Amino acid sequence: MKAHDVAFQMVKELAVDNERPLTEQFIKHLNEVLLVRPFWKEAITNDGQSTRRLIKTGDYKEHPNSVRLPNGEMFEYASPLETPIQMRELVEWYEKEKDSLHVVTLAAMLHYKFVRIHPFDDGNGRISRLLVNYVLLKNGFPPLVIKSEDKANYLRALHLADAGDYEAFISYIGEQLLWSLQISIKAAKNENIEEDEDWKKRLHLLKTKTSNIKDAEVSKGSVNFDKLFSEIIFPFC
Repeated sequence: MKAHDVAFQMVKELAVDNERPLTEQFIKHLNEVLLVRPFWKEAITNDGQSTRRLIKTGDYKEHPNSVRLPNGEMFEYASPLETPIQMRELVEWYEKEKDSLHVVTLAAMLHYKFVRIHPFDDGNGRISRLLVNYVLLKNGFPPLVIKSEDKANYLRALHLADAGDYEAFISYIGEQLLWSLQISIKAAKNENIEEDEDWKKRLHLLKTKTSNIKDAEVSKGSVNFDKLFSEIIFPFC
């Protein structure tokens, strides 16, 4: 089984376990599973020199991992010193807001706040998307997939959030959830799903996972699709 599949299975199991909260330790373990083993990676020092750095698994970053934008400016993430503090605050924020924020807002903002910290040397994007699916699965929704051909729109929405337009990113996550819901409904009804070749395997897996959906209901909490459409789809169309 691939590392991402193992990590996703971990997220699913945590989502249905009401006795286990989301913790820093769990997020660190996700990183450890995703990266599999330590490895060396090319890096740039603060003064612009090329170097190689050992990427550890399951540990917060020990060096800055800011990135240089196309315009030459540096985009700063949390410093190694700030990271443990901000990650603790992130988990506390989630626990405080999980029952009050709309599920799409909660998922999108958890993703965004995590990415702005960028706590690990590698794997941050994958973990941020796994956290989105943790929130969705926890609340009875199908998992969300950011399609590779839509990467530019995904990054554009993130950049708008960097400029303070959080609604743009929240709306983007809502639109992707709409797509997942539509696929889930079609799969549950055994309807034909027309997608590019790259997505057929994933869609077949999704169809298998949703084959037990009857009368347009999601199994967890018996959430009715009429409610999903009124609360999720219409606000984000």
